Amino acid sequence: MTLNRLDKLLPWLVLVMGLAGTYLVQEASLVAAREAHQEAFSYHMRDVKTRVEQRMNLYEQILHGAQAEFVAAKTVERQEFREYVNNQRLKDRYPGIQGVGF
Repeated sequence: MTLNRLDKLLPWLVLVMGLAGTYLVQEASLVAAREAHQEAFSYHMRDVKTRVEQRMNLYEQILHGAQAEFVAAKTVERQEFREYVNNQRLKDRYPGIQGVGF
């Protein structure tokens, strides 16, 4: 009787073990995929942050140059400042900058 009972129980045991193994492999895959996506997102965010900081530093250099123009000259006329800014070729060299005020 026990051999007959084992014959009936064995397929169910194999099924349960197969399902449990499948579930564990699936969970491990999901965790690995989430970690990979999080790492890729973090990398892209660091890249964006670095690019924004670099662009802001470039724009800051324009302001330092304008400050130096005022420090170097005793007086700066509007036309002189306009020529200084035009010679910087802001649209070509610093895309996105909207202007430098007098």
